Amino acid sequence: MTKNELEDKYYMRCLKCNAEIRNDTNFCPFCGTRVVRLEERELLSQRLRELDADIEQQEKRLDDQKREYEAELQILDKEIDAQNQRMEEICKKALDTELTENPEEKEKEQFQGQSAEKRCPKCGTIVGINDKFCGVCGCNL
Repeated sequence: MTKNELEDKYYMRCLKCNAEIRNDTNFCPFCGTRVVRLEERELLSQRLRELDADIEQQEKRLDDQKREYEAELQILDKEIDAQNQRMEEICKKALDTELTENPEEKEKEQFQGQSAEKRCPKCGTIVGINDKFCGVCGCNL
């Protein structure tokens, strides 16, 4: 066997024990470690780079989506705050109106739906048909 033939047979080294091993070997004959050929290593490295690039793109897309959702959430929070403030204003107005409403008019509204109208002879307030006293001035009806 010539020196070139010998070099052709033994051109790889085991990654674990660093022994020279044949190109067509799947396992190191000295330590039993699985042999990864140069071509296979290059393919695996290329695939790993592609996967890393895919992961990076997915992370960027997820970060973009997260920023979009956070912006939408801020808008919704502002809308909810504005609606709560409007609701508080409406409730306050309703409460203020109820507290400041004229009791005579309230009593008139209460009896507006009745067909026969009865009024207090003293103050003129509309009273219920079966009322015996005026609710506003206390007059005996």
